[in-house]
Amino acid sequence: MAGNTRMAPVTKYSISALPLPPPSKLLIHNLTPDTATPSVSAFKYTLQNNPSIQRRARIIAPQSHYSHVSPFPLPFPYEIEPPEVIPDDFDKQEYVEQWLSEREALKPRGPPTPADADGNESLEKRYPAKRENPMELLGLSETGLRDCLPHLDVGDAFEILGNPSLLGEPESQVQREEDSKAVAARQELVDVLGGHALLISSDNSDGSFAPWSLRYSGHQFGNWAGQLGDGRAISIPQGGGRTPFSRGADGLAVVRSSIREYLCAEVLRERRESACIVTRVAPSFLRLGSFEALNPPVEFDLEALRVLGEWVANQSAKRNARMVAGWQAYGWMHGVINTDNVSVLGLTIDYGGLFALKALLNALAPLVGAEAELGGKAVSAGWSKDVEKISICGMRKRLGLRAAGEKDGALWCSPACDDGGPEADFHLTFRHLTAFRPGTASTDSFPSMLRRDTAQKRWRDWLEKFAAPRSANPRFVLRQWVLEEVGRRILSKVMQTAEELDAETREERRFCGVGDKKMFGFQCSCSS
Repeated sequence: MAGNTRMAPVTKYSISALPLPPPSKLLIHNLTPDTATPSVSAFKYTLQNNPSIQRRARIIAPQSHYSHVSPFPLPFPYEIEPPEVIPDDFDKQEYVEQWLSEREALKPRGPPTPADADGNESLEKRYPAKRENPMELLGLSETGLRDCLPHLDVGDAFEILGNPSLLGEPESQVQREEDSKAVAARQELVDVLGGHALLISSDNSDGSFAPWSLRYSGHQFGNWAGQLGDGRAISIPQGGGRTPFSRGADGLAVVRSSIREYLCAEVLRERRESACIVTRVAPSFLRLGSFEALNPPVEFDLEALRVLGEWVANQSAKRNARMVAGWQAYGWMHGVINTDNVSVLGLTIDYGGLFALKALLNALAPLVGAEAELGGKAVSAGWSKDVEKISICGMRKRLGLRAAGEKDGALWCSPACDDGGPEADFHLTFRHLTAFRPGTASTDSFPSMLRRDTAQKRWRDWLEKFAAPRSANPRFVLRQWVLEEVGRRILSKVMQTAEELDAETREERRFCGVGDKKMFGFQCSCSS
């Protein structure tokens, strides 16, 4: 019987028809909203009558965890042309509000999709009256769809993107007859994830849903930064325009940094650049800074801290230790693991020490203390030692150590640090070691970046202890020079290169190298 078992076909939904989680699982039904948009109905009224309040940088109420915001991907400052004839009673503020409202996504388009067999109602699609954003689909993650959204109907998106190629040359497309349903599903996906259309509960719906941006604070490079928040992220689109947390920025994202974030999730010159929106998928976007926002140096709100603390799980420290250790083991220090960039689930949610975990502990101290007074359990003793063990584990795996030793850290650092010149590449050194055998080694066997005259004996003695496995030292790691070259046609192909391929082409080998020397030491800001 088992051999005849067939997988049931997966029901596909357009993005507006995807079933919503029950209210008990939705953040907006369990945490405290911005007092300016305390409900979905109030949010709709704000978009119609006072939209500037969501496009203006401001400090929201201390007890608030989030604010309802809709995408608005326009360059800032907004180019608002005055009327040709200015009347005597001209109200400048009213004119600005009207200009913004006409470009907010307020107009329903098309008939509402009927409820499915389980009674789930579709969200309403709303479009702006006077805003047209030319959009182009650059990439779509097959693994993201498979692992996170298997029910999402993307229509003919992959046919439009075409076959990936490292050479960057378009392949001849076979003429095909367009499927109107597939085209509609793909266009709806692009409209929503590109920030042109808004998904929101209809006025007659029993449910209540609207997009939001999270409030959080954080320590950046050891200094308290105050209120930060999602300055360019609105639920899942990132780069969708200004929010109350945008400060002096426009809330948009350039293509270059968006490609970097997209590729990182899978595995500077002054110039005018096109804007880009990345769709992010994760179980949660709550950060350590979400807690810090409620217990800052001044104006804390412990009741709001309690509400958030009960909403999230309590495994943050060990999960984040594993995440940071993974970055450290591959020489990619992440660079911006500030508390506003660290997920409570130990996920890498932004790209660019474990100080963040200490900051989380400080932020939660009143809550932990209160639980202790009630006889509850706080963070267990010795958790910091667990963090250290987790960090060492990643390097031990790279070197093929079968048993743990107290001096492991000193052993792996000694020859690598002393004999590697300034041009030694951290990752390729480990990659070369996977094929290195002390018994047959000659001077030519050593990686070209090492100082051969001093390294040979030390490395031979050292390598007697280790056997670096290829499974822990992959052929391809994402490098800055690759990100600078990548465009639409080769985006998907670069993602494929992370796998061990049977046939290595000349271009694939180039992408697995260190790149041009001018990219050595390239530094990025935390926003890119």
